Amino acid sequence: MSPLRHLIVSGILIVALFPFVGLKGLIILISGVLIDIDHYFWYIAKKRDYSLARCYRFYNDVMEKKRRDGVLNALFVFHTLEFLVLVAIASFYSEYAVLFLIGYLFHVVPDVMHEIRMWNEKVVCFSVIQWLRVR
Repeated sequence: MSPLRHLIVSGILIVALFPFVGLKGLIILISGVLIDIDHYFWYIAKKRDYSLARCYRFYNDVMEKKRRDGVLNALFVFHTLEFLVLVAIASFYSEYAVLFLIGYLFHVVPDVMHEIRMWNEKVVCFSVIQWLRVR
């Protein structure tokens, strides 16, 4: 999903939860949008290019032209089951981690649905272990 869509979904969620969480809801925005930084890390590792603009254009091209090869077996570390488990465990100990988890889930679930709808399968690695196996 595009960063703008993640921002819209997170914004709606913050408005809905504001009466319960107040300004702490901004953590939902952070986790709902900024976890996509791992796409930039992957782009740097694969392309040896630090341009954020070219990175954005690359992923935009992947999505618009449905270029599955651009993300096949990619590892976006903040989108993995292992990261989800870490955040879930932390949420037992911190209210902030709970808010992060909420934003995180509202980010990752639509991503997975979008990916499956686009390519009829999950092409990005969902786990570090899976990524190590396909390498």
